[in-house]
Amino acid sequence: MLLVLGLAFTSCEDESISSTLEGTWEGNTYMSSVYNGRIYNSSYSYVDFTLDPFRFTKGSGHWVDYYSNAPWDYIASHIDWQVRNGVIEVHFVEDGYTVYISNYRLNRNRFVGTIYLDDSNWQ
Repeated sequence: MLLVLGLAFTSCEDESISSTLEGTWEGNTYMSSVYNGRIYNSSYSYVDFTLDPFRFTKGSGHWVDYYSNAPWDYIASHIDWQVRNGVIEVHFVEDGYTVYISNYRLNRNRFVGTIYLDDSNWQ
């Protein structure tokens, strides 16, 4: 019985995180891209999290990183995302990789956290 209550608590927590996460977030995600052996750092990011109305802990959206001094102006990606056990997983559809956001603080106006390329850093 205790195990069932623990799972229900995690699910409600993930739903709460997802509902707060939903929307558009703008700022610097400190992402970088490698091209021809050079590393380019993004100067600004725009991330849109749209909540799936039938699954309260996942959704889709867009992630756009803008660059200065790079051969391109921006990189735009479709994303699928979910919150699982308090960790935000963001899958970049076209590129086929997933990042994990943990150690975050999230409220209606501010979203700060750490982005990892694999889940071994936060487990």
